[in-house]
Amino acid sequence: VGTYRQDDFVFAGKVSTSFDTKKLIDLRASLDAMEISSSPFTVGTSFPRKGVHWVCPAIVVQVAFIEWTRHGKLRHPRVLAVRFDKAVRDVVREMP
Repeated sequence: VGTYRQDDFVFAGKVSTSFDTKKLIDLRASLDAMEISSSPFTVGTSFPRKGVHWVCPAIVVQVAFIEWTRHGKLRHPRVLAVRFDKAVRDVVREMP
């Protein structure tokens, strides 16, 4: 997952889901349709190397997590829901 910082798309880490099997199958079908050959991120480190499936940033998800790490990654993130009411470019790192 990632957030936008001006024109940059910043890598924020990998997340797990709490979706049931049907939702996961549906989500995978959507993601397969958006597959791209290389990372969409313009900023970030520690990208996953195995089992990577890069997609165009087009789905917004609400994520719960413990905190941001000092490296700018989400700690213990999990997807709560897919958000249809928010534009992808509106996803930014919220500061306390």
